[in-house]
Amino acid sequence: IENCTVGVHLAYSAPGFQCLLDSRMYLPQSRIEDDAREKNYIPDGIEFQTKTQIAIAQVKHALSNGIRVSAWTFDELYGRDTNFLDELDALGEAFIGEIPGNFHGWLTQPKVIQGKPKSPKPGRPRRVPRVGKADVSRRVDNLATYSSVFSA
Repeated sequence: IENCTVGVHLAYSAPGFQCLLDSRMYLPQSRIEDDAREKNYIPDGIEFQTKTQIAIAQVKHALSNGIRVSAWTFDELYGRDTNFLDELDALGEAFIGEIPGNFHGWLTQPKVIQGKPKSPKPGRPRRVPRVGKADVSRRVDNLATYSSVFSA
């Protein structure tokens, strides 16, 4: 465990064909901190990145090399990181990922309120943009259990 090595891998799979596109080592922040850098033989140019930051860099690198996929797939670690999901969405990439059961979501696109609040009231000002009151998110495990959309 003390000398554990963790990698972030990007692989391609099609019927009858699989290959590894990219593989990068993940270094915990504790190994990159100044007092541990020399002990761990980490060059000065290496900066800490989360696993999801490494993964999105791999996807961008693959896209820049002409790789196209039907959809990117990933496990729950990546599916719980909204920045990772937003990055894939901003790239216009389709994805299918595992998400934790306590993740919140909607069955239809929620109405997003933009601009300044119409009537300033005493107290804390309302933030914008925000989701409208009628569009309440639900836990995904509850949607999967109780929604008529998923019970068919």
